[in-house]
Amino acid sequence: MGRCPWGDFDILIGIAKLNLAMREIPVHYKRRRKGKSKMRIFKDGGVFFKMCWYGIKELKLKRR
Repeated sequence: MGRCPWGDFDILIGIAKLNLAMREIPVHYKRRRKGKSKMRIFKDGGVFFKMCWYGIKELKLKRR
């Protein structure tokens, strides 16, 4: 596992660094029937923005 706790950014940054082609595939979510989400707005939102910043730095430094 890399820096991202969810794995998304590790995959996306890796694809961009290797100049691989990326495709979008539609995903259809269903409404949660049971339980509550474990994600928290401030805690997980902060990690999300930190990973965005990390991705920007990684990709900008690569292109220089």
